[in-house]
Amino acid sequence: MKVKTLSVAFALGIMGAIFMLVVTYYPVLSESVMGMTKGGALRAIMEDIYPYYDHATWYAPLLGAAYGFTDAFFFGLITAWLYNGCLCGCRKCRDTEECYPKSKVKTVAKKAVTKKTSPKKKAPKKTVSKKRTTIRKKK
Repeated sequence: MKVKTLSVAFALGIMGAIFMLVVTYYPVLSESVMGMTKGGALRAIMEDIYPYYDHATWYAPLLGAAYGFTDAFFFGLITAWLYNGCLCGCRKCRDTEECYPKSKVKTVAKKAVTKKTSPKKKAPKKTVSKKRTTIRKKK
């Protein structure tokens, strides 16, 4: 079954944006709420990968979400495109959803409908009489 390329790309883009927002805010929240210093190393890696992404600025969450959406969107787009391309190796299913061409499906269906079959004779129904049995009590 083929997947919708843009739907997969958009879904992964939203997940990437949410991930970048979490990466931006998690170290701040974990330090202020729980007193723990976690997530700083991951945020430092993101600062090295994405240009102009600095967690200390006011626009860092917006820029991080934009980077995450763009990065994950193109990853999902390429992945879904490759998945659909490698799904089936036959040339018949490039334009159709099925490997069997639609024109042949219609002709086979028409032949099956128009094919005349001899009517089968039905056997007469047998009537079975039900006998009532009564149990007599011994005195």
